[in-house]
Amino acid sequence: MAVPTLLRTQRNRSSRCAEISGVLWHTLDQHDEAVDAFVKKVRREKSRTLIIVPTHALVEFWKTKLEADAPVVLEGPVQSATYRKCVAQLSTARFIICTQSGVLAPFPEIQRIFVDWADDAGYAAFDQAPRFDIRSFIRWFAAEHRAQLVFFARWATPWLLNVVPEKRWTVLPDRTTLTFIDRANDPLRERMDIITPTLARAVQHSRTLWLLQRRGAAGVVICRDCGAPVVCPTCGAPARVVRIGNVEQMECTRDRIRFSMPETCATCASVRLSSRSPGVETVADSLAKIFPGQRICSVDREHIYGKLETAQHIVATSAIANDLTFRCDVCVIVQADALLKSGQYLAEEEFVDLVSLAKQFLRGYQQVYIQTFQPQHRALTGLLNLEKLSKTILAERIALNYPPGGTLIVCQPRKNVRVHSTTAYSGVLPREVRETAIGNARILQTQNAHREHLLAFLAEHLDPAWEGTVDPPRLPRVDELVRI
Repeated sequence: MAVPTLLRTQRNRSSRCAEISGVLWHTLDQHDEAVDAFVKKVRREKSRTLIIVPTHALVEFWKTKLEADAPVVLEGPVQSATYRKCVAQLSTARFIICTQSGVLAPFPEIQRIFVDWADDAGYAAFDQAPRFDIRSFIRWFAAEHRAQLVFFARWATPWLLNVVPEKRWTVLPDRTTLTFIDRANDPLRERMDIITPTLARAVQHSRTLWLLQRRGAAGVVICRDCGAPVVCPTCGAPARVVRIGNVEQMECTRDRIRFSMPETCATCASVRLSSRSPGVETVADSLAKIFPGQRICSVDREHIYGKLETAQHIVATSAIANDLTFRCDVCVIVQADALLKSGQYLAEEEFVDLVSLAKQFLRGYQQVYIQTFQPQHRALTGLLNLEKLSKTILAERIALNYPPGGTLIVCQPRKNVRVHSTTAYSGVLPREVRETAIGNARILQTQNAHREHLLAFLAEHLDPAWEGTVDPPRLPRVDELVRI
């Protein structure tokens, strides 16, 4: 495993940064205003500024904002001729815009680093072995350049709260009203309905975004009484429905195993299990029946079905985040429980991310509705005080040595490579590292103080047929790992 030098030698040098701060915004209109103020300030100071964004849509947004300044854009494959041409222009550029693939370029001296959409999960998906959160490198990079580091985010995630001191956040006003629709007290009219009568009446005259975690028409099997999904018996992740001939089975795409569909819910023993976990197409069809005559548009990663500009009801996954011009009056989180009961250690964070995505499209004083069987869940009540929720999650992560309070590395066989041994590495693990085997994965857990020691050990001893993922966004349930 080729562990980058930056990971082997990186130390906590954040104190060397000239300044570190953050701005929390809630709607796209607030974001635009804050960006305009930031650009105006930087132009006045005439400092070289590096702007880091997670998506191509944001690259285009910043190119428009800085069109008069002729910014250099580092995006796409590093082997391309266009990329090499842009690298040659870095020494004379005042503004540099880049995605994750551009942060390892040979930059000249940088005075200010601006990380936009810093709470976006895309920063943790840097496609390199070992994979790691690119924001950790940005923090080290800012320290090396003694640069001012500014984070723009929709909420202070545990990672951001661990990096940016509480008093250095500027929080813009949040005018959103949250309303929980308790499905236990407001049941569906019919078995195949997706939204409750109360919710249908509340949104019938509003331009509404119906937000889902997934696309398509079928997905996980859920309990219609408590909302719990059927999970993989090995890793605890929600399993998906697959059809083998005329027989429906459950499949875990991570562990590549299949098993029979259970007859009862493992959480509440109910027999009311449904394999129609709503996807984009399913919700759109249901809304067409509930709101006849109203225009409905569905959006997923590949397609837009209908006219987005004139639709009254828009059904979408997180793919709609790429449309920075979209606005609505009301947003609905269709099914919060499947995500909150997924068993993943990031489940609460991912739920808040989804709510933050919903809020960003709202205009002025508007509402977000959340359908749930568990309105008293910590993540839902925590929406009223996200700072407190984030602090609580961070304290738990530190106690369990979870990132950002600790180091986790998942070692798994590489895809399409024959593995001759079930042992991921030769030699004896450092004694301060705890190993847990879950399925075909080996999960290594240690304190941040021993991070470099563990990375150095894997650089030397990891089997070439295996790969390591540093601080991955997906892991088995928290209760399956051991405190150190």
